[in-house]
Amino acid sequence: MEKKRVFLSDLHMNDERSLCYPDAEHHYGWLTREEAQAIASFLSYVAGCNDVAEVILLGDVVDTWVCPVHLQPQTFEGIFTAQQNVCVVEQLKQLISKGIKLTYVIGNHDLLLTDEILQQYIPGINFIRDKDTLLGYYGEGKLRGEHGNRYAMFNAPDADNGMPTKLPLGYFISRIVATKVSKVKENIHAFADSQHDLLTVEDKMSLPESVVDVVLLYSGVDENDPIIMPDGTSVTAKQVKEQYAALYRQWVKKYGPDKAFQAALAELGYLGYAADELSKEKNLSIVLFGHTHIEKIEENPLSLPQHIYANTGTWCESPKHPFSYVETQQDEQNTCQHVRLMNWVNNKPVTIEEKRISL
Repeated sequence: MEKKRVFLSDLHMNDERSLCYPDAEHHYGWLTREEAQAIASFLSYVAGCNDVAEVILLGDVVDTWVCPVHLQPQTFEGIFTAQQNVCVVEQLKQLISKGIKLTYVIGNHDLLLTDEILQQYIPGINFIRDKDTLLGYYGEGKLRGEHGNRYAMFNAPDADNGMPTKLPLGYFISRIVATKVSKVKENIHAFADSQHDLLTVEDKMSLPESVVDVVLLYSGVDENDPIIMPDGTSVTAKQVKEQYAALYRQWVKKYGPDKAFQAALAELGYLGYAADELSKEKNLSIVLFGHTHIEKIEENPLSLPQHIYANTGTWCESPKHPFSYVETQQDEQNTCQHVRLMNWVNNKPVTIEEKRISL
């Protein structure tokens, strides 16, 4: 067997303030200290393996979105140097020092990260992000890995409404929800059921505004409350609703009604449609995404070409979701690719499911 590639995503490292802000009744950061320690332990294990060629981070490793509306958002410097994250950053650097290639593919919560910033804290890392589209993907033969947000309506970079930084509507939703979490300890996805209900509304074109209204109601934030932006300026939720009101119509115009609806479904974790379309369009055998925080592996034998879709899951929602990642490994004859969905349990790797596909 050839050496493995290890894929993981959605660590969501935040700054120190996110775990101990004095005005917050509960921490609003998604990644806890204990989860950061688990990630560091896993990376240390990988660094000690002699059968790993590369580790690929499929986005949302750091997070500049999750921050209450009344606070100026965290900086990348504040995240990389945060006490709870130092162990993770040091282990990422250790991978490189051990001769394991380390690649970082951009996500959405880290949308504005640049190679210049990243090299300051993890020298030698390979960063994949197109400076114009703010997207990127990892490609190797008939395998493709990316975060997956480009297929999700509220989280794809938005050149139409989010100028000049292309921030999508999901950025503001994350800010508003973080405000709620800072006051009442509650599942960060507690309003997901309402989002499911919203997809049944007759007028899909009003979906962006309806989602913002539901999130405001859930979070107890008034539409006229200021949302402090990274540069210190502010906008209101009312302005955000107006700015992104045409979002669904824009997707319909660009991609057609079917893909627009699939992009709305992607916000609820359904990225399988995108994986199927991508495999057909690019003739892929393996498609890997993150973004949904839902670990999975599945194959579609009825689809042409036949392919495997796997999702790397997350490391910041234990115990709801286990610490998960994906391994790929090619046989020595270059005839078969193994794809394994893995969990990290009690400081040990556990294979949950393995699938194989002919090359």
